[in-house]
Amino acid sequence: MPDLPNLSALSLKNAPANEDAWTGPPVRGPRSQNRSSPYVRPQRTPSQVDDRAEDYTWGVIPVGSNTALDEQGVSSPLLPDRAELKEKFEEPGGLCETCISLGAIAFIRDGINRGRDVVFVLNGYNNLVGALVLGHEHAHTTDRTTKSSEEWVRALRAYATTKVLNPNAAGLQRPKAPGLMNAPGMTIAKNRFAQMDKVQGMVTYFEWACTANRHPHNPNIRERPRGAGKALLEGLESCILNTYVELAARAYAAENWAGDFDTLGPASAQSYDNRMALARSVIQRWCFAKLEAIPDAIQFWKSQGFEEIEPGEIIPGTVDNRYLYRNIFGLA
Repeated sequence: MPDLPNLSALSLKNAPANEDAWTGPPVRGPRSQNRSSPYVRPQRTPSQVDDRAEDYTWGVIPVGSNTALDEQGVSSPLLPDRAELKEKFEEPGGLCETCISLGAIAFIRDGINRGRDVVFVLNGYNNLVGALVLGHEHAHTTDRTTKSSEEWVRALRAYATTKVLNPNAAGLQRPKAPGLMNAPGMTIAKNRFAQMDKVQGMVTYFEWACTANRHPHNPNIRERPRGAGKALLEGLESCILNTYVELAARAYAAENWAGDFDTLGPASAQSYDNRMALARSVIQRWCFAKLEAIPDAIQFWKSQGFEEIEPGEIIPGTVDNRYLYRNIFGLA
């Protein structure tokens, strides 16, 4: 089973919230609910942009690998390898030119060159129009690398089958029942996130992201590509579903994890297909993404269903950055 990388990112300076260019650094010091409704493209005349320019192909190159995986988590010869992705990034009209954030350009280039997890989208002309670097280890922060799928499932199994609930203990703990969650603003979903975020590698961290601010195949088109940022997120969602969630669901269904793992109850008396459906539904509710949003990016990320972890709380050492989170599948 292939492993998936890690994730954090954000918006262009003064870019409208519905634009798909965003960057976000994990550096310190001054520097510049449910899933949202489906993306609806604004109307344009056929002469402005053809469908091929906004027909996106998604891929991810996992950490330490040179081969890209598709949305099914399967290696594909149709996707660029790491060297080819670097070429697409650096070529004239590539993302190194069409991304307008110098910080994002530097960190995406570094992510490609250093063998980190890189998510990307290509348009129908095979141009690189979006990239997202997932979490990795930093000297000034904790390790943001996502666990491998096998490690992630082992940790989730331990969480699901433990019989002791100690909210003050380190590590994964089952969430309190809704009636016991007395903290203001604490929901079941936020409580799940808080439990997953206690353990390194259980939450997918977004580091840096950026999308093209113009069409690389035709610089005469004044409009920017639409939907590339959303395509990055939706492709990642599909890949996590087909790798992490599917592997965990098979273990859950075969081993009949503890019935008190979630409010959906035990699955022992059901058919295997029904157990798998139940297991997928349960596991999806425990998959979360986290990022550090710069001020100009917060509105964009909130439009994608992200919420502030501590509303109004500024990250120490930053001008006005906030930590945001979201269930990867937009589930409550």
